[in-house]
Amino acid sequence: MFASKDFKYLFISNPRTGTKSIRTVFGPHVYMIKDPYAQQSSGHMQISECMRILAQQQSGFNPEQVEKIFVFWRDPVEKFISAVNHLTDPAVFEDLTKNLSIMPGMNYSRTADFIPGGTTVDTITPEYAVYNFLPKLNCTDDARDIISLHFSKQTRWIVPSEKLQVFNYANYEENFRTMAGFFGVDPNVEIPREHESIDGYTSLSPTTEAAVREYYAEDYALI
Repeated sequence: MFASKDFKYLFISNPRTGTKSIRTVFGPHVYMIKDPYAQQSSGHMQISECMRILAQQQSGFNPEQVEKIFVFWRDPVEKFISAVNHLTDPAVFEDLTKNLSIMPGMNYSRTADFIPGGTTVDTITPEYAVYNFLPKLNCTDDARDIISLHFSKQTRWIVPSEKLQVFNYANYEENFRTMAGFFGVDPNVEIPREHESIDGYTSLSPTTEAAVREYYAEDYALI
């Protein structure tokens, strides 16, 4: 999450929508918003949280000076698959183990009995993912919060507002460059490929896809 240095523009970081690439490029040109009281800051705060922190950290800040708020929306099925791939990547798992006190030594595998079915995610429902992700592991609350954050409905970040500009992830590069001009970033900058999904699962079984679409019905109504 960040604001332009004149606080006219705000960017909200919806997980699995290319936000890491955006933070990498925009970082040197903006005011990064971080919660000083959060033990583990995910960087995916809601609009109200950002406004609260800015008011605390910037004397004289008034939410009314924010003219536009940017956020990316992603097709929920695609976003769900991206979250599964991200959180079952061995490097990500190792980072969670190191920093968030997931108990090591559990012979973790991104296949085995967790997600059978080759390149198709056959057994995961959204509810299962949120509450039982990384089964057989003793997660701290911080770890479980960050894991479940990736499966939260996008209505958590995309809320009704005349100031809100919602970009479709399907047109990522075009929208990235459109937003760049508002934050003092060269629109022709090279975009790092950090937003691309880690190789892994590419589709859902018909049953799971139907469950995902039903669970995220509100998200489909956002755009």
